[in-house]
Amino acid sequence: MSRPHPKRARDVRSILHARFPLAVIDAFASVRGTLPAATHRFDLVVTETGAAGPIRTAVEVLPANRRASSRDVERFIGRLRDARIDRGLIVAAGGVSPAAAARACTEAAADIDVLTHADLAAWSVTASIPHAAGDVILNAPIGWAVDATPSPGLIARLHRRGLPCRERASSDGRADVTVWPRRPPVVTAAALLDERARQLRADDASVETAVAWRTPTTSAVQRARWPDRPSVQLVGVATLPRLLLTCAMVCDGRDEPAHLRRLLYVIDTARAAGLRGTRRRS
Repeated sequence: MSRPHPKRARDVRSILHARFPLAVIDAFASVRGTLPAATHRFDLVVTETGAAGPIRTAVEVLPANRRASSRDVERFIGRLRDARIDRGLIVAAGGVSPAAAARACTEAAADIDVLTHADLAAWSVTASIPHAAGDVILNAPIGWAVDATPSPGLIARLHRRGLPCRERASSDGRADVTVWPRRPPVVTAAALLDERARQLRADDASVETAVAWRTPTTSAVQRARWPDRPSVQLVGVATLPRLLLTCAMVCDGRDEPAHLRRLLYVIDTARAAGLRGTRRRS
């Protein structure tokens, strides 16, 4: 456990609060671990809440002018695992060593970012996206960035920050958010999931599909598994006044609950924008 740095933690909290005004940010929070008598104290714990429950991000602020090392990242990962925290963020005023950045990027069991204060201040986590139905301001969960590069039918692509460009299209490093016109027979979210399942089975008859989560009327998530692959495809759908919204993500089955919460967080924020011509942020 690192010693608290109140001023630096307050500075980081101010930046995160400006980026995520609806999140709950607890300073110097104690989180009970799974090991006997283990309690972990983090400089900040940020809780974002979506339809499938909370996403928690622990933040470690290193002392002034100290560079983050791979040893810092390794210790932090161990604490995150024991505390069952979804994500981790290390902020280092003194910079980040190449070994620390590489260790964070290659961690498979948790999403980790290591940033300088300057990087954090310039962190892009929302985007205003022009669309035929109006501009949409889309929020990504902490640690995911929005790529609003225009593409037919695509609202946005989200990717994990910190991943090298060549890895952003990998199985667990990207989510695609798209819209679909409501045209017969696909006029509801349930019908869209049925159509996607039919297309998957046409490509590979061995695929197994099931509904993983749903609300009574507006949203649902479909899980697709392949017997010969460890990956799981999660597709969230939601109904909008004139359109159907989808968010597709492929993940490692071991991390499925966390990916489900992230996917539904994105669905929630996109539905809140509603494709109704939300004013572009300056």
